[in-house]
Amino acid sequence: MTQATGDHSTARYQFLDLLRAIACLGVILQHSLSGAGFIAPTKDGFGQTVFSFGQTGVLIFFFVSGYIIPKSLDGDTASKLKTFWIKRAFRIYPLYFFVFLLTLTLDSVLFQKPTASLPYLVPHLIFVQSWIGYPDYVGGSWTLFIELVWYISIFLLYFIGLQRFDKFVFYFPLISILSLVAISIALDVRLPFGRLTYFLACFMGLLWLRFHTSQITGRFFGVTFGSYLAVIAAALYAGVGIHGQSHDLNPTFQCVINNWAVGVALTAWIMGRRNNQFRFVSLLFPIGIISYSVYLVHAPILDVLKYFNVSGFAFVILAFVVTLPLASITYRLIEKPAMSFGRSLEVRAPKAIAS
Repeated sequence: MTQATGDHSTARYQFLDLLRAIACLGVILQHSLSGAGFIAPTKDGFGQTVFSFGQTGVLIFFFVSGYIIPKSLDGDTASKLKTFWIKRAFRIYPLYFFVFLLTLTLDSVLFQKPTASLPYLVPHLIFVQSWIGYPDYVGGSWTLFIELVWYISIFLLYFIGLQRFDKFVFYFPLISILSLVAISIALDVRLPFGRLTYFLACFMGLLWLRFHTSQITGRFFGVTFGSYLAVIAAALYAGVGIHGQSHDLNPTFQCVINNWAVGVALTAWIMGRRNNQFRFVSLLFPIGIISYSVYLVHAPILDVLKYFNVSGFAFVILAFVVTLPLASITYRLIEKPAMSFGRSLEVRAPKAIAS
């Protein structure tokens, strides 16, 4: 997942870095516990029936994205829109392609898997591979497609000027999802409401931003926030409660509700204390800064640990001990330089346009 607008520490929001850190650590914890055999990835497993650290982490990532992406367009919006996609591309793709190539190399050299043909690789350009049933060479990248849709949505809202109309911005997505819920129930058709509700989480992040910057009233925030929770519960019930698990690795309705309850409560608690220093967890801030690297890099590391038959507590410990330093390296060598280059293009673009 990627939401940061850059590594300019004086302008960073520590509470968002804290949320990112919790999110990416939750994802690693879920996958490492599963890989170690402590949480069985089965239909009746803990992560499918009770609670998923990983799914909750992903939810928190989307709350943060909903908050920070619109914030990055504040100020000189017209100028920022011109370079929006440049910054986003240099934020996402350099590290993504690095992990993509690393995974292909590991598959070919270490795991002795057949080389993937070009048609299986092309969908990775827009992160749709897992959505269309193709092999996924960047673990967790299914979330990047939702992120991309969020980028497109917020860009169009600001480009057209609809971001000023709060009722449209926040209630059009709700009405759309409710319509899909009605269609799903009426036609007895399963729709991917689990992933669609993550998209709604982005709008909830935007709602928090508008409230914190006094662009909406407390009453509007409360009513709209409650409406989102109600619609999300209805959508999840239509997708999971009625139709059940589509396959053994999907969570039950109760598990999904638990994930959302913890994710919303934790995010709301930290958002509510956004002006605090959070000194008691200050060690997590650097992890929040490198969270995108942590999120993408940990998957091939876990694959290597499995290849060498690491198991039990050693698997969990090594997952963190190896991932965090390597993610710090990829951030410094790939992410940070790429973001700096993207910002340099942002500075040049208005000059070029003016000339």
